[in-house]
Amino acid sequence: MADLYMNRILLCGEQDKIDALLEAVRYDTMQRGTIDFCKVIPFPRDEEITQDWRGQYWGLDRNSIPWEWTEENAILFQTAWGNAAGIVQALAGRFQDVEMEYQWASERIGESAGLMQFIEGCCVAEVFRDAGSLAAIEQAAWLWGVDEQEEMEYDTDIRTQL
Repeated sequence: MADLYMNRILLCGEQDKIDALLEAVRYDTMQRGTIDFCKVIPFPRDEEITQDWRGQYWGLDRNSIPWEWTEENAILFQTAWGNAAGIVQALAGRFQDVEMEYQWASERIGESAGLMQFIEGCCVAEVFRDAGSLAAIEQAAWLWGVDEQEEMEYDTDIRTQL
């Protein structure tokens, strides 16, 4: 089973530009707030598409897994086996008039979490949380919608049993 990551892209700027971005990247059969990686970095017409191609150009071997959209100017989605930093960087380069704050966290609360901020298409800040740190646990708990205190107590219980 894949190690899932929760991803959130917060969009800031003029509303008409945000609306254009949200419409341009959404899955055709789904609502705004979803992201189809094929609409950010399209498949080439003359190549056979493999997991290797997706890994090389998307940084992931699968498309996004849509998640319930609850924020007007944000995209919330899951990925398998890693974050979507490459896709978000390509998206920021394409929509330079929209500032983006990208956050991700592994379902293994506190193991892998971080954030990137893009202004005018460029990454101006990048933070990788230390595995097991309070910041990583808090960020992951917030993105996944779990109580970080319960998660920390669970981790402590497991560690004392080893």
